[in-house]
Amino acid sequence: MQLSYTIFEKCHLDYYLLFLTIIFTAFLSTVFAGFSGLEEWKGYKVFLTALLTGWFLSRAHYSQNQYRIIFFLAVLAVIPPLLWGLYEYLIIQSKNSLEIHSVGHFNHSAIYLTMIFGATLGWFISQFNYKKNEATQLKTLLIGIMSFTLFIALIIGQSRGAFGIAILLGVCLLFIAKSVKVRIIGMTIVMLIIISSALLGSDIIQKQIKNQKNDNVLSYRDKVWNVSIEASRFSPLLGI
Repeated sequence: MQLSYTIFEKCHLDYYLLFLTIIFTAFLSTVFAGFSGLEEWKGYKVFLTALLTGWFLSRAHYSQNQYRIIFFLAVLAVIPPLLWGLYEYLIIQSKNSLEIHSVGHFNHSAIYLTMIFGATLGWFISQFNYKKNEATQLKTLLIGIMSFTLFIALIIGQSRGAFGIAILLGVCLLFIAKSVKVRIIGMTIVMLIIISSALLGSDIIQKQIKNQKNDNVLSYRDKVWNVSIEASRFSPLLGI
């Protein structure tokens, strides 16, 4: 019993040290940023908020059902701002791109959609079971529709990087699904969406073609990387 308690305490100590190390190293990189005065502290606060949220949740000792509710809320909460973003972009055209309300920039919105897509698809795969009652089957169907909708939203959002990551994420999650039918159906749907996007000349495909013609495949990211490399020369030890 004493040995088990000692191991338990050591694991908790290592757990604390891991979080503190990440927080402290990010703090040092912010203090010694290569180019100071460019909202590096704003970035650190965002990072710190996200990390501490995970830390606090891990230490809250909620029940499994309570954690499940938090997860469900995090996934379902994307629906209202996504619908509003689609309305602004596609209907009243007050936005030049698909943006999730409170997230902002279309690339940030695409990243957020990719994470929620992965969470929703994982939720769908874990719930999929032909033998369950009709109510559960209906819930599973709705989760599947939501996964599909988020994937389509990523195409509409035109973020090529997020779309590519979503494809890899979807394939990996489907690959580990226990049901062979889920794998086959899921992979087929993913392939059909990709092929349809290419054949119908969706905006995300047109964007890529336009960038290639303008010799700008990386969308100016190579210039951003050069700035980052230059900043690292001012602070080679602690990062950018």
